[in-house]
Amino acid sequence: MDTTYELVKATRGFLQGHLDDFRRIFELSVDDMYFQMQFIICDEEQIDQELEKLYINVIQNFFMMEAPENIAEWMNETVTQFTSDWLRTNRRDMLMAENRGAYAVPMVSEVYIPGNDMEDMEFTKMLENFLCTLPEIHRQTALAYYYNNLSMDKLVDILMLEASAVKRRTSYIEKNLILQMEEFCKEHNYRTRSLNSQKILMALVDLQKLYRFQRTESLYNSIRMKAIH
Repeated sequence: MDTTYELVKATRGFLQGHLDDFRRIFELSVDDMYFQMQFIICDEEQIDQELEKLYINVIQNFFMMEAPENIAEWMNETVTQFTSDWLRTNRRDMLMAENRGAYAVPMVSEVYIPGNDMEDMEFTKMLENFLCTLPEIHRQTALAYYYNNLSMDKLVDILMLEASAVKRRTSYIEKNLILQMEEFCKEHNYRTRSLNSQKILMALVDLQKLYRFQRTESLYNSIRMKAIH
């Protein structure tokens, strides 16, 4: 989620005690928070529960934010923390498998493959599809690292991993995407294109546009009853 003028304005109002401004913060952020939850959890009932807990946590800890301009960064860190907690509770087998070396970084040739040019739109769509096939722990790291642009120190703290383990995850993500891209290009007679962090970010941003939370009124009313007095 990016910082916008409207989001900062609403944050200032809520920090000053204007409770109605929280609704504006909720409206401006819920689609993105939903995307970041759904991209990992993929269960609507659990997502509703996690979103409710997330916004209640935001309300209860709003005073800890150093400046209104930090609202997007702060909420991105918060949703990353929530999805990390969910993975530690619900995907312990996956995390244990990672510790045992189950997700070794793929070996890729990264050689040039000749062929027809692939249009930018198709290239981005291809990356979107491949990102969606990553294991949940890697999808979460992709959001945290590429989409939310969290620092390595933040990632180490939130993911409860050593820096070397975080780097292995990002390497796994990139090598996996390159490997799938090479196979796709060979199959469709496309020339290979370079892959970098910006292109992964663009694919994730494009994916986010597809996510719209449909139960905003009921969720907001539940949050308001439990946390706004």
